[in-house]
Amino acid sequence: MLFGRAIDGLDEFMQRLGHLTALLIAADESTSSHRTERRFQELLTAAVSASEEDVDLARYLLAKNLAHKCDMDSPRTEDVHRKYDSFCVTLGSPPYLRSSSGHGDFVVDWQDKCFASPEVLSKTGAISTTVRSGSKTPISHILDWANLLGLINSSANLSAEGRAALWLHRRYGQRENPYILSYEKIVYAYLVFKSDFDVLTRLIAGVARKAAVDKKSGTDLYLEILGEIYEDSSLDNLPGRERQNLTHMWRDVYKGTSRNNGSASTAWHRVSSRLEILVDLGLLTKRKGENEFKHEYKYFISPRGESVSRTFEGASDPDAWIAEQLVFATFGIDKYVDLSVDEVVKDVTITVDSLGVSIGLVPIDPLCLSIAALRCAAGSPTTFGTVRSAIENAAVERPEIFRLARGSYGPRAEYVSINRRGLVGS
Repeated sequence: MLFGRAIDGLDEFMQRLGHLTALLIAADESTSSHRTERRFQELLTAAVSASEEDVDLARYLLAKNLAHKCDMDSPRTEDVHRKYDSFCVTLGSPPYLRSSSGHGDFVVDWQDKCFASPEVLSKTGAISTTVRSGSKTPISHILDWANLLGLINSSANLSAEGRAALWLHRRYGQRENPYILSYEKIVYAYLVFKSDFDVLTRLIAGVARKAAVDKKSGTDLYLEILGEIYEDSSLDNLPGRERQNLTHMWRDVYKGTSRNNGSASTAWHRVSSRLEILVDLGLLTKRKGENEFKHEYKYFISPRGESVSRTFEGASDPDAWIAEQLVFATFGIDKYVDLSVDEVVKDVTITVDSLGVSIGLVPIDPLCLSIAALRCAAGSPTTFGTVRSAIENAAVERPEIFRLARGSYGPRAEYVSINRRGLVGS
């Protein structure tokens, strides 16, 4: 069954969810999309110092061919240009950095230093800050991605979801390395499943059926998924916009021709983004036993991903699945506690300012995401749906503080008006 939830326009630059966190940091410090793009570039290319004994960085630079290789006791062994020409990486075990000038100065881009961390789940997806004249920059692709997911608007102003993700990163994450995800993951998981449920559920289930997925089999799987969607009888029952979106995704790959002539390169660009997102969310992995493939496009279903794949079978719709399964899919937590009205009032007091809405209506879903993450971090986890129900119950029991308001989507309230003075006195 199709629900009309699919993201059209993902590409090979849109891989690391940490790029989104770094972009949110840049956008929060800027006042326009142009300044955000410039600040994001400054962040990625900021010069950071490294030590000679930084083995993780040495291994990363070797794997990416970003620095020259050299023997233990002789100069560099290559006569080609590398990104970092002022030092080389020894070929010993373990490797280490060695200065070409003898001064021992090792300076690299902040992005490379972040990606080198062993805690980063995948090493693909680093973006270049240089571009040919007239071409769209990789950085602008990340802005497009954030806009597609609803983290920012066209002016690069942060949405409530964007502010929730940034607040969670600053509260719980590693500020020096946003590519090591923390509780902000729940916001990203919510947005990608809410927007791309038809594709992601089939993709996870498809990987779960295979021993491993590489570039070719991942491309074939995506083509198979699009063909399955295009031929699904429920496609014709979707509203016009959703039906047109899914049809366009099929035509994007097949170029209006038969299923036998799909573009493998286009299909790979579309599916690589999704596969890497699922790695960052922990639903796929690049580890098999003792072997790691972090620098390769090779994927395996993770134990949590395998369990999550089984939850799709009984899902009546994406919103119902999110209500019950989002916390499990994001953090692997499957035992929950109830949430009373008094408890949700306290949680709202902590989280409401994180959304950047000082007056007026507060979007309920981003508020629920912040509270769900807060409770997971505190060791009293509950489902996204339980948090939402508690807020709705609070509007009945504490109308002097909470008032619900309908929006333009679905039968349930989308916003809540909150009396801040009432929160303080409760």
